[in-house]
Amino acid sequence: MKKTVVIFLFFIQSFSFAQRVSLYGQLNTITTAVPFLLITPDARAGAMGDAGCASTPDAWSNHWNASKNAFIKKDFGAAVSYTPWLRALVPDINMADIGLYKKIKKNSAFGIFTKYFSWRDVSVPAIGQFRAHEETSGVSFSTLLSKKISGGGVLKYIYSNVSLSGNPAWSVAADMSCYWTDTIMLKDISSKFSWGINLSNIGSKIAYNNTGNREFLPQNLRAGVSYKVDIDKQNSVEVVCDANRLLVPFPVINTLPEQFQTVNIGSGIEYWHAQMFAVRSGFFYERPEYGGRKYFTLGLGVRYSVFSLDFAYLIPTEQRHPLQNTLRFTLSFDFNSLKKAEKKNMQSYFIEG
Repeated sequence: MKKTVVIFLFFIQSFSFAQRVSLYGQLNTITTAVPFLLITPDARAGAMGDAGCASTPDAWSNHWNASKNAFIKKDFGAAVSYTPWLRALVPDINMADIGLYKKIKKNSAFGIFTKYFSWRDVSVPAIGQFRAHEETSGVSFSTLLSKKISGGGVLKYIYSNVSLSGNPAWSVAADMSCYWTDTIMLKDISSKFSWGINLSNIGSKIAYNNTGNREFLPQNLRAGVSYKVDIDKQNSVEVVCDANRLLVPFPVINTLPEQFQTVNIGSGIEYWHAQMFAVRSGFFYERPEYGGRKYFTLGLGVRYSVFSLDFAYLIPTEQRHPLQNTLRFTLSFDFNSLKKAEKKNMQSYFIEG
C-alpha cells in the first residue's frame, strides 16, 4: 500500500505540471523529472495568476527572473514562504522556500535561494523508512547592462529522492534572463513599463536508477510584461502578464499554431495603499488539450516596519481539482528599514540626551 502511495504522489505531482497533446482524440500526458522546480514559491506571484517575470523586483526574483535584482532599490532583503501542496488529495505534502538578495554597489546584485518539497515518511521493505522529498538550492547574479536593461543568471543544484529503488537523483542546471524597465510620465502621473525573459532549468537529463533511463528537466521559457502606475503618493496599481512554455519534446506538434497553443498564460493585478496594504487577484489559463489548468487567484499583503506578510488563495474553475484550496504564506524582511529605524532611534537618543 505504501509503495502505491509513493507512486500516486509522484503521478499527481507530475500531472499537476503535465502538458497533454491531443492526437486523434487521445490525450498523451507529457511529464518531466523534478516538476517541483516550476511551482510558484511566493504568495505575491501566487495571488497574481502565477505571473512574476516582469513584476517589480523582490526577494523572489531568483525564481522568476534573476535579472530584476539589479534594479532593486533596497540593499538587502530576504523572505520565507510556506505552501501546503495538494491538500485536496493528500494531507502531508509541504513546500518551503527561502529567497535572499544583496546589492553589490549600485549596478549589480547576487541572490541565494532554496526550495524544499517534502512528501511523507514511507516504509519500503527493500530500503526501510525514508522521507520522499526533493530540493534545490542555488545562487544568482545580475548586473545592469545599461540604465534600462539588465542581465542575469542562476546556477542551481537539484536533488530528488522519490524513487522506490532508494537511489536518489541529482543534477545541476542554470537559468539565463534579461529585464528591461523604463519610467513613463503621463501628465503628472508616473508610470513604469517593464518586460522580462527567463530561460530556466537548462541542464542535462536526470536519472533515478542505473538502467540508463534519463528524464528531461523541466526546461522552461517564460516571457512577461508589467505596467505600474503611481496614482498618487498613497496609491499604486501594477498589472502583470506572463506567457510560459515547457521546452521539452511534445509527441505530435508540427505547425506554428500548435506551438503557440502549448503556451499557458498567467495574469494579475496588484493594488497598494500607502505602501502598507495590498490587494491582489489573477487568473491562470492553459488550453484543455494541453493540460487544462484554469484557476483564479486572490491575495492580500500587509507591510509594517521591517516585516511584510503576504497570503494567496487559489480557486479552480472546476470542482474536485487537485489544486483546490491551495494556500501560500510569505514572510519578508526589509533590512534597509531596520537600519533606518536603528539610525532614527540613535538620533532620537542623542537629541533627547
